[in-house]
Amino acid sequence: MIMASPFAFVPQAALGAFALCSMIGELGAATLQHSEKEVLYLRRDHISTCARIDPSTGHRLEVIPLFEAVQMGNLSNPWMGRFYYAGRTGFSPRMMFCGLNPADGSTDSVVPIGIKGGTSFTVVDCHPVTGQFWGSIEHKLFKHDWSTNSWTLVGTITGTQFGGVSAIGISRDGTCYVHDYSNPIAFFYKLDLQTAHATLIASIPMSPGNFSDLAFDSQNRMWATYVDGGPKRGVYTIDLQAQTATKMFVDQLDLEILSGASLTFMNDSPARGYCSPAPDASGCVPSLAWSGFADAYSRKGYKLTATGVRNNLFGVLLYGTNGPASRPFLGGTLCLAPPYSIGPVVHSGGSSGAGIDCTGTFEVDFNSIMYQNGLTNLAGTLVQAQWIGREGSPSGSGTHTMSSAVEFSVF
Repeated sequence: MIMASPFAFVPQAALGAFALCSMIGELGAATLQHSEKEVLYLRRDHISTCARIDPSTGHRLEVIPLFEAVQMGNLSNPWMGRFYYAGRTGFSPRMMFCGLNPADGSTDSVVPIGIKGGTSFTVVDCHPVTGQFWGSIEHKLFKHDWSTNSWTLVGTITGTQFGGVSAIGISRDGTCYVHDYSNPIAFFYKLDLQTAHATLIASIPMSPGNFSDLAFDSQNRMWATYVDGGPKRGVYTIDLQAQTATKMFVDQLDLEILSGASLTFMNDSPARGYCSPAPDASGCVPSLAWSGFADAYSRKGYKLTATGVRNNLFGVLLYGTNGPASRPFLGGTLCLAPPYSIGPVVHSGGSSGAGIDCTGTFEVDFNSIMYQNGLTNLAGTLVQAQWIGREGSPSGSGTHTMSSAVEFSVF
């Protein structure tokens, strides 16, 4: 629950100068926990959502509404903090080349494709290092030019069974793989991006149905979405050498009917925890966790959550960009250097009634804080943040609780 006013008891000006400690020095390497979690993004045609999924478990972490997308093709590898796709948006009925913000589902960088017959231009991907984009339409391979935002014909795709491709994936080392519209055998090819010639490298029995997108994780393993409207639908890993497809999971939201589905991988924002909390007067030890993609231009998408908080407590998020610190403060440890800013007041909730326990939670979306306050100047910076809470009203007297801290990178 968000309250109206900041905490009056946080005496920032009274802190004065104090010795800052380095992240790895005085705080100690043992307190650091680096996190850059890899997340699978999964989307289905004509469905205006994209699911964030833990690829190790298939657990859906979050469902992101896609605000402008109407019809989308395959999702590309991430480039400069965005996924790209060819499709239609609410801006135009024409086929467009669009950037999708993974933090809040908004669409930007919308550029007309400008190729005759572009209504079927739905297979795109990019080199994960150089950012060079490639796309296929009507059995032809095209190359994108960022300087002019135009597409140049490379050539007609040759070597596939059916003369076209239904899925494309460019691996971490820049090798391009494609799958054609094959059934009952799924044919996988290595595609020469200079000549548009495809070489068959694997044949996997998979009937009925079709692979609709390919993507590679950080270990350079191939993943694919398979749609057939039946029991074989789902997300698979593909071993091209063994010529096997292993079903990993099914996400009911995105693969429940016969439809194209696309996927890609992206790491959450780099972050590391530090400054271990001490028990407060109630015996609670609030721990700060983070999830999502910190983007200074997004409306939402990066949550900072303290769990193990005393129930029915008011709290605020302290955040700044002047580095970590370690100083006794209001019965706890202040873990960021001034000057810092104070987020909106929230309420921990948890168990109701007069009893005291540690079932409360503080949570705020930091992207929303940046968006609502116009903090685009935080793009490209490291931000430190920590929760602080107190008993009673936001401005009254009482005991305090302080969480661990996090330092994260903002795109």
